[in-house]
Amino acid sequence: MINYSQQLQDIKRLGKMVDRVTSEGIISKQIKKDLWLPWKKENEEYLNEVFNYTREEGMPPIYQLFNIFFHPELPLVGLNYSQGAHNLLHKFESGWPKALKLCRGLVFDWDGNLLAKPFDKFFGLNEHPEAMEDNLPNEPMTVFEKYDGHMIVAFKYQDDIVFTTRGSFEHAQPAYDIWQEMLKRDPELENMWKLKLSDRTFIFEAIHPDTKVYVDYDGEKKFVLLGVNNLSNLRGADPSELTWYAKHLGVEAAKTYNNYSLTSLIGEKFRDDYINKEGYVIQFEGGLKVKVKYEKYIGQMVKDKLSYRYLMLRSMNQELTKMLTTLDEECQDDAYQMIQDIKNIVYYQHDGGKFTNDVKNALYELEDEPTQYHKTICRQFLKFIQDKTMEEVFQGYVPSMSALEMEAR
Repeated sequence: MINYSQQLQDIKRLGKMVDRVTSEGIISKQIKKDLWLPWKKENEEYLNEVFNYTREEGMPPIYQLFNIFFHPELPLVGLNYSQGAHNLLHKFESGWPKALKLCRGLVFDWDGNLLAKPFDKFFGLNEHPEAMEDNLPNEPMTVFEKYDGHMIVAFKYQDDIVFTTRGSFEHAQPAYDIWQEMLKRDPELENMWKLKLSDRTFIFEAIHPDTKVYVDYDGEKKFVLLGVNNLSNLRGADPSELTWYAKHLGVEAAKTYNNYSLTSLIGEKFRDDYINKEGYVIQFEGGLKVKVKYEKYIGQMVKDKLSYRYLMLRSMNQELTKMLTTLDEECQDDAYQMIQDIKNIVYYQHDGGKFTNDVKNALYELEDEPTQYHKTICRQFLKFIQDKTMEEVFQGYVPSMSALEMEAR
């Protein structure tokens, strides 16, 4: 059950943080480049209090877990969790403080007043303790289709309708394109939107050729309404209200599906006839959301981002076996070879059980032009595997003894 009173307190603290940041002159993308990271490091203790973050062993510092973004023209500030948070916190039961989960496109003005509150961070099935099958609540639920575009947050600032993604005002241009085409068809929509946005946030999926990920929508340009949140109490509209809002806003409401048990829903993800679909979102009556992606979709997604860094991350999160099973046979062969390349470095090029700089540099060089992020993951991986067996690290994907012997020679 979502504690909305607690969320209001968390947002109040986040708003005060935004006010403090902007009061100290960090008010634009350009200024942020020089001042933001030093400010976060200098204020780490304060940020731990804002986010109620307790750093356990192995967890990154709070300043690596969230980011701030600015509107290029208006005095608006957005908050978003970082890629590092997404990649590293899942393995820690307490790794996602509630205030950090709120940072998924929250928008404030420079004084820290809340202007937009989209969905909280929610997890895939079995991705985090709260989304484990055995922990899901025994509550009525609604099943929504999961769309494969860009999530767009719409809100009102003064007399302007503003769009943003969860991490950038500037990346929301496809939403403005869709909006302008809607206004050409019905200019009266602008007044209706402004009226409904006076104390609410709209959350859409923007379907547009420029937002295409994997699902092919055949060139469509449209908004699909996913949610409406009330700014005063943070509560979201129920499915019947979504349909009403969508009708008055001139958009589609997300499709819903009935007559599914939780067990049958979980089984749906393995259907191999769902090719041009992403998945679905289960929303329980108490507010908890869990996303489920079809195995075919996951396989395509993993194939496209398959890299040495990705394999190391999945190993650290103990998800290597699960990830490999989503790949088709040809892509599995590539992944196995990449795993073997990592093994050849970390288990056959060490000195007395200690990893030398040569080992670290060899991992760096697995990427043609290693980024700083790649190097960070390599260092974390070496720390993770220290004193672990090959079976523990690679979850059973161990080369034969003959291969080990050949490498030893």
